[in-house]
Amino acid sequence: MSEQAPSELDYEGLAERIGTGDRSAEELLVSELQPGVFAVLMARTRDRELALDLLQETLWETIAALRKRALREPAKLPAFVLGIARNLANKQFRTSQRRPPMVELPADVPAAIIHPTFDEERERMATLATALREINAEDCQILQEILVNGATPAEIAVRQGLNPEIVRKRKSRALSRLRRALLAGSAQRGTRS
Repeated sequence: MSEQAPSELDYEGLAERIGTGDRSAEELLVSELQPGVFAVLMARTRDRELALDLLQETLWETIAALRKRALREPAKLPAFVLGIARNLANKQFRTSQRRPPMVELPADVPAAIIHPTFDEERERMATLATALREINAEDCQILQEILVNGATPAEIAVRQGLNPEIVRKRKSRALSRLRRALLAGSAQRGTRS
């Protein structure tokens, strides 16, 4: 049984104990908040496995933040945890919407279209590498954060200490350069064929 009922739990003291490295305080936090956070995530995702994954990530991020003493108002710990859960669920939905739907190909599609030859793949990778060299390292990092990691320009702006509008402009400019470089590389490949 837990030390106190959830309504009587001293969140400020709990946050302080976690900040000092008290593992029993971390266990208490998890045992007290896990059911409610799981219920919220289930309601948002309607997928038990996804909700369990997001729950683990939420609790881990919460404990990591508390260990760093990053919570400004420890009395609002439950709201902080639910905010993390909500943000992770929203991020999950954003990234899942960016993935194109799976499409079954008809049986009569030539195998060369589905499975390019090694030389074709190597040429495509070389074209991509050349195109990426056309973009400066910072803009390339922004593209990677957005396209690979699913971060938003606002999240990147906070991490890099930039204005979100600057991140959006750099992303747009980098995508335009990448698109032009890829088209030029494709045209060169086409003339060699």
